[in-house]
Amino acid sequence: MKPAWILSSALAVAALWVALFELNGWLFSSMQRTPFVSWIFLPAALRMLAVLSLGWAGALGLFAGAAITNGNLWLQNWHQALVLSAVSALPVLLASEAVRRALALPSSLVGMRTLHLLWFSGAGAIASVTAHNVFFFITGHSDSLVQHLLPMLVGDMLGMFIVLYLASRVLRRVPLPPMRRV
Repeated sequence: MKPAWILSSALAVAALWVALFELNGWLFSSMQRTPFVSWIFLPAALRMLAVLSLGWAGALGLFAGAAITNGNLWLQNWHQALVLSAVSALPVLLASEAVRRALALPSSLVGMRTLHLLWFSGAGAIASVTAHNVFFFITGHSDSLVQHLLPMLVGDMLGMFIVLYLASRVLRRVPLPPMRRV
């Protein structure tokens, strides 16, 4: 991969993260439990889409987008902001790779079925929620390891599945060039 492609991909993902984060806050503000936890979290879907289609470049964009949306935390405690930004990117990257390898799937949404999307959504949500809850507990943002488990799990899974499902439907309608035989 060329550095310019990696940078432009990461910047696009970061911009989409910020846009989805703001849209989520606007649409679902009544469903927010804390500034970090919502019963529906649309940016979680971008996590999976970015890492499935762009790999490390997508994870870098997620990190940058989370760093922007964690703006207030940088001023209070830059160590926590740094870790929280990493927690927004890395667990889903690791989960997507594990599912992709376990199911022998390509690193794109083309040809995936609803069951595949459920696997990616579930694994991504569990990885993200686990990492976030450990972070919140260690940093004192929650009283127990499971305080935000259910709303984060539901929010991440719904956000991921809704957007992944819509993306797969769009991709089914996009004509692909014929495969060349080697």
